[in-house]
Amino acid sequence: MVNFTENDRREGSDWINRLISIFSVLAWSSFILALIWFHYASPELIPGYAVYKGIEDEFRDEWLKRWTDRLTIQLIICSITSFIAVVINLKRSRRKEDHFHSSLLMLVMISIAAILYLVWVIYPQF
Repeated sequence: MVNFTENDRREGSDWINRLISIFSVLAWSSFILALIWFHYASPELIPGYAVYKGIEDEFRDEWLKRWTDRLTIQLIICSITSFIAVVINLKRSRRKEDHFHSSLLMLVMISIAAILYLVWVIYPQF
């Protein structure tokens, strides 16, 4: 059996690996920002004490349109940047030892699922 690691002529990370890393950081940063937008867009949870005291009307029980629009745009940005990183990674990795960024693939699936949920469940409420 031939040891391919000693025949590896790559000396370090090239610009494509750095590009994958940049897109990965952008995608995860975008997802974290989308989580912040989700916090502001979603309805407030009504605690049991508020129901007991009869003050549940003071809590917001609907989604805010402005923050939901921002959330949708941020999720679209997240899915596009992570999809670009996955495609670049697939084109780049040719050897068995090359690392596949499975977290980016999960990020694509999660962001697309969240977009579909917003479009089919939340936006018809407006």
